[in-house]
Amino acid sequence: MIINKPKVLSKDYTVISINDIKRNLKSGTDYVDDDDDKLHEDNIKSGVDRCEKLIKSPIVPQTLSITIYDFSEEEIVIDESGFKNLQDIIVDGVSGNTGLVDYVVERHTYFKVKLVSTITCNTLELVYDADQMHNHDYKRAIIVCTSDMYDTDSSSYGYQTTDNKTVLRLLNIPV
Repeated sequence: MIINKPKVLSKDYTVISINDIKRNLKSGTDYVDDDDDKLHEDNIKSGVDRCEKLIKSPIVPQTLSITIYDFSEEEIVIDESGFKNLQDIIVDGVSGNTGLVDYVVERHTYFKVKLVSTITCNTLELVYDADQMHNHDYKRAIIVCTSDMYDTDSSSYGYQTTDNKTVLRLLNIPV
């Protein structure tokens, strides 16, 4: 049995709202153009990705896929945290096999999928949702990082974007 690393299928960037960014920008002396929603959305995605890269861990909820090759078991243990919901089990390319699941055990650092019986297949793919937003400071770091990107894009300033110690402190990274 060979288990690949999880592949991110999608991320839910809506945990950070455009209004969060606008509020943060308006609390300072920044000029905020209310028509810049597309720019804010792009900066939110970039801010989330930057913060996740800094802590080397996912922050926002996401949908993941794990493929297992040469599978012949009746349980699957995945060493990943944040399991929320099993969306699908794809057996040899055929989806819609969630009826094969007896139960799922969630733990802090892993989750285990117990199947109703042993399954033997070439490929088994689990598609699941994971929720990682567990630290309020992480959300604040994303808002600060995103606001800095907006300021840089609007040419307000460019100093803090690449070396913002506030973002690093909020992410618990030594400065």
